[in-house]
Amino acid sequence: MIIFLVALVIRALFVHQWLQLPYGQVPFLDANSYDQWAQSIAEGNWLRHTAFYQNPLYPYLVAMLYKAFGHSLILVGYFQAVLGALTCVLIAETTEFHFGKRAGLIAGLLMAFDRVLVFYSAPLVKETLGVFLLAAFMYVITTGKERWRTSFVSGLLLGAAVLVRSNFLLLPIGILLWDALCRPRILWRNYAWLVLGIAVVILPVTLHNWKVSDDFILVNYGGGFNFFIGNSDSATRSEYPAGVSTDPLAEEQDITRIAEHDLSRILKPSEVSDYWFHKGIQFLKDNPLAFPVLEFNKIWFFWMNYEIADNYDSKFVTANFSTILSFTFISFSILAILAAMGAAFGWRGNRSRATRGFVVMTVLYMLSVVLFYVTDRYRLPVLVFVIPLAAEGLQMLLEQIRNKDWLRVTKATLAACPFLVIGYYPQQINSSTDAFNWGTYASLSSASGHDEEAISAIQKAISKNPQRVNSSAYIDASTSYERLGRLKEAEDLLRQTTSFFPEEGMTWYNYARFKYEHGDETSAIELYDRALQVSPWLYQPYIGLGVLYIKQGRRAEAMDAVKKGLELKPGNSQLLQLLKMLGG
Repeated sequence: MIIFLVALVIRALFVHQWLQLPYGQVPFLDANSYDQWAQSIAEGNWLRHTAFYQNPLYPYLVAMLYKAFGHSLILVGYFQAVLGALTCVLIAETTEFHFGKRAGLIAGLLMAFDRVLVFYSAPLVKETLGVFLLAAFMYVITTGKERWRTSFVSGLLLGAAVLVRSNFLLLPIGILLWDALCRPRILWRNYAWLVLGIAVVILPVTLHNWKVSDDFILVNYGGGFNFFIGNSDSATRSEYPAGVSTDPLAEEQDITRIAEHDLSRILKPSEVSDYWFHKGIQFLKDNPLAFPVLEFNKIWFFWMNYEIADNYDSKFVTANFSTILSFTFISFSILAILAAMGAAFGWRGNRSRATRGFVVMTVLYMLSVVLFYVTDRYRLPVLVFVIPLAAEGLQMLLEQIRNKDWLRVTKATLAACPFLVIGYYPQQINSSTDAFNWGTYASLSSASGHDEEAISAIQKAISKNPQRVNSSAYIDASTSYERLGRLKEAEDLLRQTTSFFPEEGMTWYNYARFKYEHGDETSAIELYDRALQVSPWLYQPYIGLGVLYIKQGRRAEAMDAVKKGLELKPGNSQLLQLLKMLGG
């Protein structure tokens, strides 16, 4: 109860603080895609138009909350705070079973105060749910009696976790190895029940994908592109692949468009995934030294203390805004160092089987991440295996110091040294990270109506590194300037955007919209055409051209623009309205 209440108070307080910031008022990237998807599901659209690109469980759970209580980001945040607190209890109970009551208390408190776990309680993303389901799975499978019911329920929990993060599918191998280490013989019947439980949960998702796409997709088809991100020339430069948006709503369309263009045919979802996977494999074949270098770097990234941000940057929020995160919380490297000591202390003796089991699960989960790419969110679930070892490490360290067993303390310290070096090796973080984050904050501030705050943020972003600011940040900040009547500054920002991002059609489209709304129709037409030249797959410029041509009485050109737009975006309400105005 103490662990639950402490963890809940910390998380609820941070959720409250998060909701006061533009971050908590306007969902961003993955959070935005989940929010829109959940709203669509709550409105009755239970089947997707194609196979799942993202893992589906989290948006369906959020949709159930929206359906029951209405659209509320506040509700989701506090719900996740409760889930996070329950996760701390599950980890405490699991650790107590294997390493004793004191270790269980330590594990629960370590998890309660872990900065990144606290941080991800607030945003509308799936991390809290994934870690909770994984912790529940580990509690049931490792503390339950050796019966088929235990294995089956564990399978149901792991299957649900797979619907949150697909790389969890590798973990049954870890449980098999755990059994080999912890029991005199493997109970294959129970293992079959585990696999059956996983299959029962995943099967409806596989059937959904087959029904809507006539294609075999086990859970989702984003895996091939994720593999390419971490095993390509872009990965060596730590950049996102060219021509692909970081927004999940656009990313799916972009990777499909590129694959279909290169192969000159319409592709099924599995074929899109295969295309990107084979591109990654081809890169590794063409660059035989790239794989070991990339894997070494990714293993280093996995264990370093620095949190590689994905969507939201916990470091940036901690450093620039007054929240509970500003207080000293447990960092990843502290846990890794303590876990290494726990593994060294417990590798032999009466707790060796459990110790080795947690080590196996840790290594297997790490491999499931580094084969793709590493971010703070992707490595977060490993804490389910690391924290029990860390609690045992801290408990044993204090005990051996009290017993003055300096030999064992020295051995454990030596085992922890690699994690100390990796964790606290000086990281060269350049100004582009802050530039991107301030740009993101500018976009969210503009979207939430805080125009002065948006302008202040974009100015900070430009002062850091103007070329590393996302194009959407410039566009959104220009809208804030525009709403405040500062038209010259708004246009200057849009012009600057087109010079930094000349190959992005949306930059030219937004500049065209500005010109049209402020009376320069000739320039607007030229800019709409430029947008289509660099990004012929965009439908938005055709809407602008249709409106302009109708206004100028150029009905034939307007009809041509509207028809081309509808070819790209059938059913678009604005294009259909223009078509109706033209008598089509």
